[in-house]
Amino acid sequence: MQCPECKAPLQIADSKFESDVGSADIYSVLTMVCVNPKCSNYCGPNLNQPLKVAAVIKNKIN
Repeated sequence: MQCPECKAPLQIADSKFESDVGSADIYSVLTMVCVNPKCSNYCGPNLNQPLKVAAVIKNKIN
């Protein structure tokens, strides 16, 4: 996946599993950030606490 602003490859800053209350559906949630310091979507130097998130990808896994 590419950054919508600068077209650089996005990196995964965080991943987790999520489920709605009362549901048996489980989702994988990926927080994608841009690490290009020249981009307006730049996440900052700390990937654990990004200043901006370029995309969130949520996929059903079951």
